[in-house]
Amino acid sequence: MSSGGDSAAEEHTAASKDKHSASGAAYANSTSRTSNGTDGHDPYDPQFLAPVRYLCGSCSRWFSREDVLAGLNGQPKLTIPFSLSYNYLCVTCTAASGGSGAGGGISELKERPPTYLQISITAMANLTHYAAAQGLPDKSFAARQILPFINQFWDAMTGAASRTEGMWQETIIKTLASYPAVFHAELGRAGVSYSLLVDINHLNPYDISSPTSTSALPAGNAKPLLNGLDQQRTGISVSPKLSRGQLRKRLPVPTPPPLPVPRTDLLTTLKAFPTSVPHELPTNPNFRYILAECDRTSSLSESYINNPEAWHGPQGRPIPGHLYRVFVEDRIALSIQDQAPQLKVSNDRLSVIGDKGYSCVRANQSVGCGRWYYELTVRDLPGNAAVRAGWGTVHAALQAPLGYDRFGYSWRSRKGTVFHASRGRHYSEGYTAGDVLGCYIELPADNMHQILPDSFKQEPLVKYKNHFYYESREDIPREVAALKPRMGSQIIFFKNGKCCGTAFTDINNGRYFPAVSLYKNAAVSLNFGPVFQYPPTSLQFLPMNERVWESAVEQTVSDILYSVCSDVTTTKRRKTKSDS
Repeated sequence: MSSGGDSAAEEHTAASKDKHSASGAAYANSTSRTSNGTDGHDPYDPQFLAPVRYLCGSCSRWFSREDVLAGLNGQPKLTIPFSLSYNYLCVTCTAASGGSGAGGGISELKERPPTYLQISITAMANLTHYAAAQGLPDKSFAARQILPFINQFWDAMTGAASRTEGMWQETIIKTLASYPAVFHAELGRAGVSYSLLVDINHLNPYDISSPTSTSALPAGNAKPLLNGLDQQRTGISVSPKLSRGQLRKRLPVPTPPPLPVPRTDLLTTLKAFPTSVPHELPTNPNFRYILAECDRTSSLSESYINNPEAWHGPQGRPIPGHLYRVFVEDRIALSIQDQAPQLKVSNDRLSVIGDKGYSCVRANQSVGCGRWYYELTVRDLPGNAAVRAGWGTVHAALQAPLGYDRFGYSWRSRKGTVFHASRGRHYSEGYTAGDVLGCYIELPADNMHQILPDSFKQEPLVKYKNHFYYESREDIPREVAALKPRMGSQIIFFKNGKCCGTAFTDINNGRYFPAVSLYKNAAVSLNFGPVFQYPPTSLQFLPMNERVWESAVEQTVSDILYSVCSDVTTTKRRKTKSDS
C-alpha cells in the first residue's frame, strides 16, 4: 500500500546546486564579471542592481555604502541593496546618543540573521529594480526566477555561506504565498508568478520586524510580522496585532437606515430567485445545505408567490420544502460550496492553488450515467507539492486527499499512483508541471434512480442571510454501508493525449463530480470543454460542459415526479378519509 504523503521533489533543489554565490567584494566593485567566473551579462549581473544604501534609524537619512564603511571599524556582512536585517546609526546620531562610537567619528551598524520574509522581500525588490533597469515591463517573477537569485546572492543577503539544501527553497515559496499583503500571486499559463506590493523606493528595515527568538537560517520556522507601515511611504497599512476585520471595526462607518421594502418585492428581498451561489454558506456538522430557489413552475407554490406576506409575516408559517427547488447554476466551474476554504480559486473558478496539506475541490456539476471527459493542466508543482486528479461523490472528504475514502478515485502526480479508500497501487508514470491530464468516466445506467438527482423537496428549508437552503442530514456510515459496485463502470486517465490504461473498474454507485486535491502550493486549471487540447480518439464521450443543461432538465424531471407522487398520495388520503 502506498503512502498518501509526498517526499521532497527535486525541481528547486536542482537549482540550488548551481554555485552562483557572489561575494560582497565582487558586488561592491560592480564589475561585469559574473559570480560564476564568466565574462558578459549574467541574468543577474551585479552591475544592474541598485546601489547599497543604509537608513539611519534616528535621523531617517539615507547613507551610501561608502559613507557607512568610512565610519565603521569593520566590514558589513550584508552587501546587497534593500537589505532589511540591520540597525544603523550614523556618526552624528551615534555621538548624540552617547553610543560606543561617540566622539570618535564612528557609526554603529548592527546586523542580524534575516527571516525568510525579509529575504523574500529583498530578493523581490532587487528583481523589480533589475527589471526596471533593463527596461522590462513585467514586474512579476516566478519561483524559477526568484530562487536562483536568492541562491546567487545568499551570502550577501544573509551573511552566512551555509544553508540546508532542499529546505530553504520550499520555505521561500511558502512565504511568498503566505503574505498576500506583501506579495501578489497570479496564476498564468507559465505557472504562479509573484509581484511585490511594497514601494521599493522607501523600503527599509524599520518597517519590517520579526520575533527576535527565531531566524531564517536554521530551519525556516520563523513567521515574521509586518509592522504598521506608513501608507504614504510603502503603500501598505497592516498591523501585526489586528486582523483586517478588526482594523475595519476600529473605524466605524455610519450606515443609513434601511429603506422600507415594498410588499410586492418581498420575494426579491428574500433572494427567492438567486442568480449565483453565495460565498457565505451555513455550516453544521453532519448536515449538508443545498441552495434553493422559489419554484415558479409548481402549482403548489402559486399561493405562496401571490401572497408571500402571509407566509413571512409576524404570524408566518414554516415554509414547506415543496414551495422551492434546488438551484442549478447555468455554467460549469469549480464549486463555491464544495471546496476546502484554504484553497485559492480564481475568479473564473477554473483554476485553483493549494495551501499546506491536502485539500480538495469539486466541480458544481455531477454525472450519474454516461461517458464523460474533462482535462486538467498542471500549472505549477513547486518543491514537494503534489496533485491528485480524478472523480468523487458529494460525500468525499474535502480536508483530505482525493481517494482517501470510499467516495473518491484519484491519480497522483508522484510516481503515478492511483488511490481509492486510502489504498494506493502503481498505475503509470507520474506527471509534473506542464502536463495535460485527461479524466474519463463511464457509468452504465441501471435504473432511473441513478439518472435523476434527489429533489430535496421533502427536506426542511432553513433561512441564512436571506437565502433559503435545504437542510439534509449526512449519515456517512449509512452511505458507506449502502455502497455497491456499478458493474461495467470504469475510469481511464490520459497524459498529454496518451492513454495510460484503465485505472478503476466496477466503481461504487453514486453521482460523480470532477475533483482535484492539492498538496502545498500546487496549481492547476481545469477545462470542461467543449474544446480540448488532447481529446481521446479511441473513446466516445461527452464534454462535461454539456452537463449544465442536462442537470437543469434532470432536476426539473425529479421535481415533477415529486409533485406527481405528492398529488397521488394526497388524493389517496382524501379518498380513504371520505370512505371512512
